[in-house]
Amino acid sequence: MTANRDDRIADLVTARALDPGLSRPDWVSDSEWEEISQLSLIERELRHAAQAPPLERDRVAAMLGLVADPALQLNPAGLKRHRQRARLTPSQVAALLAARAGTSRSATSSDGRTRAAPTFRRRSSKPWPR
Repeated sequence: MTANRDDRIADLVTARALDPGLSRPDWVSDSEWEEISQLSLIERELRHAAQAPPLERDRVAAMLGLVADPALQLNPAGLKRHRQRARLTPSQVAALLAARAGTSRSATSSDGRTRAAPTFRRRSSKPWPR
């Protein structure tokens, strides 16, 4: 086989994986078509397995904290209180977050003041365990 024919067969495997109803071209023998069909089944399975689930149902994303927890909501007053108690400026908090997570963005209000990200609190009426 020539490289050009190999490339055409590789393209045909992919085309058959994407369209199982694809008919055999005249330039492909019956034995080649059988092999192409088997390879296309493998490629189809690999393509299906490579797709990530939607973010809301991705357990790994949830473990990494990439999925919002509906039981938590922002508490800006709590963050401000803890930040002031630790004698940190919003820029210092942003720098600490950037060093810990790799990236951080600070929010700037309309009057030019920079605010750090707020802390979280539970939405339920049950208090946090001590």
